[in-house]
This record gives sequence, C-alpha cells and structure tokens, in this order.
Amino acid sequence: MITPNSSCEAGLRLPAGTIELLSKFAQLGLARGFDPLQAQAKERSHRAFDNARRIYKRGPAGVWPTGSSNILKLSSLREIKKNIENKFIVADQKFYKLWSKKIGLAEQRVFLVDARESKKSFEVAAEIAQAAADSTEWVALGGGLTCDLAAFAASLLQVNISFVPTTFLAAVDACVGGKTGVNLLGIKNIAGSFYPADQVHIFPKLFETLSDYDYFNGATEGLKLLLLQREHDEASRFWACCLARRTSNETVVSLAKNKARFIQTDTHDQAKRSLLNFGHTLGHLIETTSIRKNQPEPIGHGASVLFGMYLELKFLGRPTNFLEAFLKDRIKADTRFAGDLERVKKMPETFLSLGPLINDKKNKNQKIGFSATQENPECFIHYFEKETVTSFIQSSWKTELESLTCKN
Repeated sequence: MITPNSSCEAGLRLPAGTIELLSKFAQLGLARGFDPLQAQAKERSHRAFDNARRIYKRGPAGVWPTGSSNILKLSSLREIKKNIENKFIVADQKFYKLWSKKIGLAEQRVFLVDARESKKSFEVAAEIAQAAADSTEWVALGGGLTCDLAAFAASLLQVNISFVPTTFLAAVDACVGGKTGVNLLGIKNIAGSFYPADQVHIFPKLFETLSDYDYFNGATEGLKLLLLQREHDEASRFWACCLARRTSNETVVSLAKNKARFIQTDTHDQAKRSLLNFGHTLGHLIETTSIRKNQPEPIGHGASVLFGMYLELKFLGRPTNFLEAFLKDRIKADTRFAGDLERVKKMPETFLSLGPLINDKKNKNQKIGFSATQENPECFIHYFEKETVTSFIQSSWKTELESLTCKN
C-alpha cells in the first residue's frame, strides 16, 4: 500500500521506512549521532536505519562532505537573471509575486514555496524533487525556510544548488554554512544535512520590500556574530545603521563572509561553530511555542534569538557585562520587538514546556545543551539537567522578561 511517507521517500530516494524511523528517534529523544545500540535490534536491522540516522539532526560527524560556498555580491537585477537562466528554480511565492517580472522568473521552470513552518516538510521537499525532474542545476530564491527546504532535497538527490537570499536573515545566516533541514512531529529541523550551496548571490536591494520587523530579524543574527567576536564598537555602529535601514551592500556581504570564516574549521557543528547557537536553545523554545500555538504571526527567528541571548546569559549565571547590558538596552529601546516581548511573557508556563528542547541538536546524554558565549576549546556547550532548566523557567523566566520592559 502506498502511504504518504512512502511517496515522500520514493521522491527523495530514501528507503521505505526512513521517515517512520526518524519519528521513533525523535520520540525517544535520541541525541545527534547516537550510538546505534541505543535503538532496538529490529530497528537497526531495518535497511532504512542508516539513512534515517544519517539525516536525524543532520547525522553523525563525517557523514556529509565538507566544503564552503562562494559568496558573491551582485550589483543588478540583470546579474540575477543571468545566474538563474536555464536552471530549476525554487522560489518563495511572495517574492515571486513582487519580483518575477523584474528578473524574468516567468520565463523559467519554477516551483513556488509557501514559506510557512508547516510547509517545511518531507512532503514539500518531495514535491520539489519531483518538479525538478532530471535537472541537476538548481537555484533557491527566498528566505531561510525556502533555501533550507530546497537544499535538503538537493542534498538527497546530490544535485548542485545555488542561493539568491531574498531576506537579510537568509543572507547573513541561513544561506551560509550548509545547514539544511525539514520539520517533523512539530520539531524544527529534526531532519537535515550539511550541503553547502555552490554559490550565494547577495543583492541587498531585494531586502527593500521587507517589513521593518523582517528586516530586524535578520539584523539580529548579524549583531549576534559581531558580539560573539567581541566587535563591540562595530556592533553598535551596525545596529545604528540598521535602525535607519542604511545597511550597505558591503556590510551584508562582509557579515556573510565573516560567518563563513568563523565556521571554516568546524563545518559540521562539532566545536567552534556551536558558539553561533548562542541564544538558540531558549530562542527556539520561544519560536516553536509561538508556532505551536497557531498564532497568526509566529514570533520571528531573530526576535526569538534576541530574547534567547539575554535569557541564556541570565540562566548561565554570567556576571553583568557589556554583552548583557548591550542586549538589554537594545531590546528596551526598540519598539519593533515590544509586541513579541509581551506575547512571550504571557505564554503559560504549562505550554512553555520543555517539549521543543528535548530534541535540541545540542543535547547530549539526556541533558539540555546551551552554547557558550565565548570561545573556549574545552567547553563550547554547557549541559544541564532538564530539572534545572525547568526551575529557571518557572522561577525566573517572567521576572527576567519584565526587566526588559521599558518603563515610561
């Protein structure tokens, strides 16, 4: 009998049973690269087992090739058109409506993505693969979700893919570093791969149609990288430019290349690259919770990470320092995230559970992983018992968020 899972697996060239095994791994809360002996014998004997383990939380170290993307600055829409000609295109449908005529997308073979988290799935990845037919040259035009989804399908089919990021967030974060992913069982990026794009074509003029909210979601990831590198003055100047939406083409490209250099010795997220997950443990909790509540507009990734960075500093017990003060001042001063802050404060503690954290890719030995805030070869991730995290959420979460509220 043909099931939805079997259709997806066939389209993505995965053995039958792969998705069912992924679901079991997630339900067991297994860590990335888990010891096969942790699974039941009947699961290990399943021919889909190795494939499921390979893509579960992007798999054990060494199962995906290393590499990096060539990051290029484009200076005109004409250059975009030249770089996408005669290729299979995966495009964000909102972007397509705004830009298709200007860059000639109507003349190309295009698969349109409804860029919502619910669509970041095996089903849509399989539809992309089917639409591509025998094409071996793909281009993804969109934000992080569209590029993650297209690259995941490309990695399984082993075809070349390039990116044209259409959001600030995608340009400085999602499109650099090779991480791909899809969601399953409501868990963000529970399956994925490391598959760097051949080229990343950055043309910041495309960001002009972004709302202020979406623009600042991207700016937050750029800010995080500068803060982790202790570029405090540069971070202040960067944020000031972002407030005026005057971030130059050179700055965006520089941030993307900066991230690429930062991770070049750890492309598979085993050591130094883990620092880039600073703010993501609690940030993903906020983001996933807002999605699961089916709110009309889920809290953005950048806003979630901004709150997450501040809360993780508090959770880790770091003494008051420049980083904490900088984040607190920016959150209190910027009204763009005020609505999100109020929504997070009102999330019931019973709903803001540890569910989204149990399958966090940083976890190890049933403990919750929090990225360090500075480079230390002996400790890139701090691990805590689930009860310790629960205690912080119950006793300090709301209090710490209240401290971010601007008092008039």
